[in-house]
Amino acid sequence: MPLVHVEVLLKDANDAGYIARAEIEDTLHTFLTTEYTHPVRDGEELRFERFKHKDHVASVHVTGVDVESKDSGDFLFTDVQIEIHAYTLDGQAVAPSIVTFSTSKDSQARLVNLPHESLAGVWECLKFDETQNINLEEILNMTVRTVALLHQANNLKQAMNINRLILFHGPPGCGKSTLCRALAQKLVIRLSRTFRGGRLFEINTQDLLSKFYSESGKLVSEMFDKILRMAHDDKELVCVLIDEIESIATSRQASTKNGDCTDTVRATNQLLTALDRIRSKPNIIVFCTSNLAESIDTAFLDRVYDVISVPPPCASAVYTILSNILNSLMDAGTVARQSRADTLPPHEDVDLRERLGNYLDETRVPSYERLAVWRVAHPNSPGPILESVARDCAGFSGRKLAKLPFLAITKYARQEECTIFDAIQAIEKAVKLDKATK
Repeated sequence: MPLVHVEVLLKDANDAGYIARAEIEDTLHTFLTTEYTHPVRDGEELRFERFKHKDHVASVHVTGVDVESKDSGDFLFTDVQIEIHAYTLDGQAVAPSIVTFSTSKDSQARLVNLPHESLAGVWECLKFDETQNINLEEILNMTVRTVALLHQANNLKQAMNINRLILFHGPPGCGKSTLCRALAQKLVIRLSRTFRGGRLFEINTQDLLSKFYSESGKLVSEMFDKILRMAHDDKELVCVLIDEIESIATSRQASTKNGDCTDTVRATNQLLTALDRIRSKPNIIVFCTSNLAESIDTAFLDRVYDVISVPPPCASAVYTILSNILNSLMDAGTVARQSRADTLPPHEDVDLRERLGNYLDETRVPSYERLAVWRVAHPNSPGPILESVARDCAGFSGRKLAKLPFLAITKYARQEECTIFDAIQAIEKAVKLDKATK
């Protein structure tokens, strides 16, 4: 039977009306299978007005459907196996906590409690098309099963010989770090019955490369000492993200041949030793990113559990990045909303609105999933126009796309009031000029 995941975001706990998370999950399971009788699909937000514990729930979403279910589109809850994951978002300030190192006061790491509000919805915004050979749901399911299986096999000697280490590699700006952060958040939510919560310990290796001779190795050792102390509570999942791992896992053979400083080799040695130390802890998983996987030491690659190639943003990802930024600018009042009413004949348009409801919400640039409706109903509205511009952004990195709307508006939107059409026209001009200079 196909498996469907449903996530339940709970409101802040109230001592007077506290209900156990497991009870909410079990009750919702009954509600969905007995009362939620109409078809649903992956990514859909579910209505829960008639749910017994509705006052304790902020939102309910279908957030993961296996391939078999996706192929068939809509489905009924009575025809699938449901796994429900109830969770609360940490209220910690959006800015993460900073961890310092005694070896070098200039070196820092970021620490975020999971699940965290700053990472809410990030996973759902990640887009890859069928040509890119990467399936987010498969990656998530594999990681969940890996952590769960090795956690259950904690007392088996064979399990302790497996490093919980996943390497994500690809060109700069393709979203590797964002994917890892979102994966850590999803991992804690999916494993809420195994772990009460989690923490994301994130470090850029440039912060570990000390200008003082021999300190890099000490910093690597101290970093993993801190990680081990965090993992002392086996009910907390510790997700470690190491960006640009090639900086401290450089091929020792190549470094020696090139006459590099022995401190580079020492840092790699310390990293390999530290990875072997933490594999005894079943509640630690390490994500690493690299722009130069070919320069990584072979001994490090031997310790990697899985290697995942992350491609540059596809057309749907480009559109999603740009539309999210434009919607944020409209919410802030920086860009003015403006509708354009060259649509279908009036009687057909009215009928379409009645059938599609908020799919034709003109106050926002539509999501990529809703573009098909807008292409027919409003072909000259912001969504379809932006889609055409997004196709011209092929090859742009995620970092470049993130600053593109701001740069374009400040450079090329001359009107006193910048409408959504002015903003898209400015982006189009910026893209054409960028390509013309190459």
